[in-house]
Amino acid sequence: MAVVSNASPIIVLSRIHRFSLLPDLFGEIHISDAVYREVVDVPSDRPGRQALMEARERSVIVHATPDSSELRAFGQSGSLSVTDASVIVLAFALPADLALIDDLALRNAAEAQGLPVAGTGEVLVRAKRVGLIPNIRDPLGEALREGLRLSKTVRDRLLERADELNAER
Repeated sequence: MAVVSNASPIIVLSRIHRFSLLPDLFGEIHISDAVYREVVDVPSDRPGRQALMEARERSVIVHATPDSSELRAFGQSGSLSVTDASVIVLAFALPADLALIDDLALRNAAEAQGLPVAGTGEVLVRAKRVGLIPNIRDPLGEALREGLRLSKTVRDRLLERADELNAER
């Protein structure tokens, strides 16, 4: 399964010490060098930086940021940064089976192009289903405290998909 990612799932999962779920679930993760730079070219204590640098040796494949009219069109529209647009263009270039995206504008743009999309919450649901984590409630709560933005409706839908919506704590 070819999977591309933008920076947010990498950063959020690193903040909650669950970055390893990405290679455990998907094997290799494909990112543009623009996404790589967004995570790595920051102060050394930024979550995701060290994990991504180490994973580049094993499970993260960094691709040159595409230079195409499609990328420029997404970037110039004002709705997406060049980094975000590179996720969509890379997904089509591979072609990818799935794009890991949390940002709503980027999710909407990817879905409008017909790309299957999953966010950090969906990664947690998939991880529970294959037995990598015992529940999603705890790591999802951590992710929300670390800056992941989800509506209550989306949060409840994720908990329902993980059979945890009405689970006792």
